[in-house]
Amino acid sequence: MSDAPGGKSRPVGFLLLVLGLGVRMDSSWDLLSSLLIGAGLVTATIGLWALARPGMRESFVPRRAGE
Repeated sequence: MSDAPGGKSRPVGFLLLVLGLGVRMDSSWDLLSSLLIGAGLVTATIGLWALARPGMRESFVPRRAGE
């Protein structure tokens, strides 16, 4: 997984969103699909928020000493 801020929660959130949308389209389990979509939205938002925090505007590549 990525060392970037939120690098683990963004893919997990995306997976939950895709699973929730798949369940919504292929079955009548509306409660489960709503829970999966909601959990995916929250998880992906946490991952994206980690990228937008102050102090995280620099590139993900650490600078070498002396540059």
